[in-house]
Amino acid sequence: MDGELDGEKLAGGDYILEGVQADDQGKVETGRFNHQVGDKITLNCGGTEREMTVLGHVVANPHTNTDGSWMGSAFFLPADIYRELTGNSVPMSYAFNVAEAQERDLENFLTRYTAEIEPTMNYSSKFTALSSLEGLRNTAVLIGGSLAAIIGMIGVLNFVNAVLTGILTRHRELAMLQSIGMTRRQLVGMLCSEGGCYAALTGISSILLSVGFSLLILRPLSEQIWFLSYRFVFWPLLIILPLLFVLGALVPYIVYYATAKQSIVERLRMAE
Repeated sequence: MDGELDGEKLAGGDYILEGVQADDQGKVETGRFNHQVGDKITLNCGGTEREMTVLGHVVANPHTNTDGSWMGSAFFLPADIYRELTGNSVPMSYAFNVAEAQERDLENFLTRYTAEIEPTMNYSSKFTALSSLEGLRNTAVLIGGSLAAIIGMIGVLNFVNAVLTGILTRHRELAMLQSIGMTRRQLVGMLCSEGGCYAALTGISSILLSVGFSLLILRPLSEQIWFLSYRFVFWPLLIILPLLFVLGALVPYIVYYATAKQSIVERLRMAE
């Protein structure tokens, strides 16, 4: 981050590097440093004190800092100086990468090792992180799916209500169209075509709103949270749109036959 990374100075035992935290995008606020380059600090370990100078700052990963907690300052110094200061040759933590093809095998080994051979040891990995976030993902899917189902049911009921209201308010008009020669089949076809137009408008509005909400809200939000990745999923719309057209044609058909059981004369007399 700043200062210098001089191996010879660090090996001499008079200099030390301070670790600093970064946000989810890897950015570091320089104003949050606990010490500045050139500051002298005193380390006390088991009664042994040593004065050292801050040589620079490096970005530290809190997940490799012992148990994952971050308290005060984190410092980095050569292993020989660490052993000389603490008298401890056992590493507090060890971070390493694994080839993608061997990740699952090593995960199984660590799970068995920490459960049977070394119960006091814990570890963190990609799989443990995914497991800890699985509950959050399931909660989001459950809440989102429930809201979508409720809103969908409300939309279907509103559509049925709109079609029913339209047919009832146009009772006289529909009866007059039949009285001047329009067949019931033509009348149902006209109503189903109107329902299809409503479904088409609904589908276009849904696509525009979905794309806009996804690109303008979800994508920026995903970029701000480190454990989220953005992916636009279009296949639910491809499933819903045909259902909308089916409902757009089927609902007027059912509603008309359910409300037009009287003869044309009776419907004209009722309308008067």
